[in-house]
Amino acid sequence: MTPRGSGVSWKPGGKRWSRARTIAPSLVQRLDRRYAAPEVWSDPKAASPLSDQYAFGTILLELLAGRSLDDDAADLSTWTFDERVPEEARQLVLTMRAPRAADRYPTLEEAMLVLDLLA
Repeated sequence: MTPRGSGVSWKPGGKRWSRARTIAPSLVQRLDRRYAAPEVWSDPKAASPLSDQYAFGTILLELLAGRSLDDDAADLSTWTFDERVPEEARQLVLTMRAPRAADRYPTLEEAMLVLDLLA
């Protein structure tokens, strides 16, 4: 069985599946631009696992801040978090959402290790 969401196969065809692959190119037309990494805006073929990390960081940001990312509120310096959100969690989200892919965690697995340490 292939997992599905938004009408898109989350496991592209073929017998070999690599964790280094990304589903971002197939989702570019379906996702809200706010969840797409900056490198994907101009070139959907530039999508990578780091682009997926950006999208997941955006979801975490919304959960921790308790608000939705609106186009007019993209400046994160104006965002406030509940005082119960640890500074480490804030830094995790900001690193995952770094504008440059090279400034994000090297892999999503590394970001998840940091998240596990916060739990």
